[in-house]
Amino acid sequence: MKDKTPKSNKPIISALLSAFWPGVGQIYNGQLKKGLLFFIGQGIIAAIAYAVYFASGIASSGVCCLLGIPLLFTPLLVWAYGIFDAYKTAKRQVGGKKTKDIFE
Repeated sequence: MKDKTPKSNKPIISALLSAFWPGVGQIYNGQLKKGLLFFIGQGIIAAIAYAVYFASGIASSGVCCLLGIPLLFTPLLVWAYGIFDAYKTAKRQVGGKKTKDIFE
């Protein structure tokens, strides 16, 4: 496993980048694979949630509250976690700790 050398990334910039575009904060932190996973994963999750919620007609049925609402909140939770992860990783790097990308 190869450790990433600490960089002097600013945690707030990393978080803002992830807020603007999922995965970009991780890429800014030097975690390319993790950033791509957030980027692609967020797109897939959002597409599935949209397809199930709107295209299947759940929005207009009684199942909406049981299945539809959690499906709509899942992409938001993943997005929020991506912002938190980017901030936390950049803060660790500023503190001099080494970070690893996933699958390494």
